[in-house]
Amino acid sequence: MATISVLSFFGIVFGSLAAYLLFHRVNVAIRRHRLARSRGCGKPKRVPQKDPFLGFDLFRAFEDAASNSKYLEFIANWFSTVGPTFGLNVMGDDMIFTNEPRNIQAMLATQFQDFEMDGKDWEHGRALVRPNFVKKQVSNLSIFEKHVSNLIRQLPADQSKVDIQDWLFRLTLDTGSEYLFGKSASILNSDATETAKTFAWGFEVGMHTIAKKIRMGRFGWLYREPNYEKACEICHKYIEPMVQQAVAEARSREYSEKSGLIDAEKGGIENSEERYTFLRTLAKEYKTVTETDMRNQLLNILVAARDTSACLMASTLFVLAHRHGIQAKVRSELAFLNNRPPTWEELKDLTYLNNVIREVLRLHPPVPINVRVAKRDTTLPCGGGPDGTATVFVEKGKSIVYSVYSMHRRPDLWGSKAEEFTPERWIGAKPGFEFLPFNAGPRICPGKFHMKPFIVGI
Repeated sequence: MATISVLSFFGIVFGSLAAYLLFHRVNVAIRRHRLARSRGCGKPKRVPQKDPFLGFDLFRAFEDAASNSKYLEFIANWFSTVGPTFGLNVMGDDMIFTNEPRNIQAMLATQFQDFEMDGKDWEHGRALVRPNFVKKQVSNLSIFEKHVSNLIRQLPADQSKVDIQDWLFRLTLDTGSEYLFGKSASILNSDATETAKTFAWGFEVGMHTIAKKIRMGRFGWLYREPNYEKACEICHKYIEPMVQQAVAEARSREYSEKSGLIDAEKGGIENSEERYTFLRTLAKEYKTVTETDMRNQLLNILVAARDTSACLMASTLFVLAHRHGIQAKVRSELAFLNNRPPTWEELKDLTYLNNVIREVLRLHPPVPINVRVAKRDTTLPCGGGPDGTATVFVEKGKSIVYSVYSMHRRPDLWGSKAEEFTPERWIGAKPGFEFLPFNAGPRICPGKFHMKPFIVGI
């Protein structure tokens, strides 16, 4: 009888819990339905799927496209055939895809709070990194010149072929690490240490593994890259001594200021000629930020500093190599420099080069696709209903993928020759949210002017 009583008790508990969860889900569904109806929402079109439940068919299609370097074109084809905004299911994640400027503007600017990702942590990190990109910092081109000159020296002089993108990744890793940490990885050097080489390897393995996990959605945890744990360990061990040294220096400086050994107001970095670095400033917060969090912040910002700059340079060199007429015009505009480095003011006045870079950013944006997740139940301005003009209801937790690559190639936004590389289209042009190579709103890239010196130097 006691056993039956215990079983009955647990049956009642689990039955009550199941009933509560069912009631809660029904209640939420009803509330969302009423909210969507009150805002005139319509459902977006959907990509035809053989597996509408787990979306395994689309996952395999994604992976095939990625392995053939056709990932962006594969998604762009959906926009051409289905519409600017549509829904699909990939590995159990029901998502919305869009390349509609009004929807992207809502997520990045006008409804930013509905799609904000990291809250206060992001705001704080952003505040710390922003001083790296003030005019006083970026207008000093000596760091760029040093590393670009090093790249030129290291390239083979016998005109043999090289994978220039690999070299550009090394260049931006060296420049980014010195700019942000105060110490270069020096991976470009012919005598680069094994530590630096293994860090570059680990960084690359980590990036590829994370990209794979993202494509797998909620099943990303199932993917196992044999070298991933080792790669992470290598990257962590490379960064951690820098963090420890910076924290030790911050402690020492704070002690000296309290002891009166140095003037806290006159001796601070902000009032000296010493260059601002993200690491040095982050280390000052050692009382409230753990060294592990500092390390993670540094790796996070280094990803942005390395990849976007290298991708833009590689795309620009690719374009110039295949368009000799445009290359000749760029060389002609730079002829007055006589092989000397430009000043910051001169960079701003290179009209034709600036238009070439804008056109590269349009057709080959460094971040061609991105994602936001709804923090609360909200809506997108358009994409719903049979004609796509109705608002779209977005429930809390839903992912919205937006394709800048596809948006930048829409004929209705850029004309019938949207796929053609035409720097002249930028003469007098003042684009809005249809041109977003650096994102927009509060999350606009703080280093968007950071790349031009590289291109001029090369």
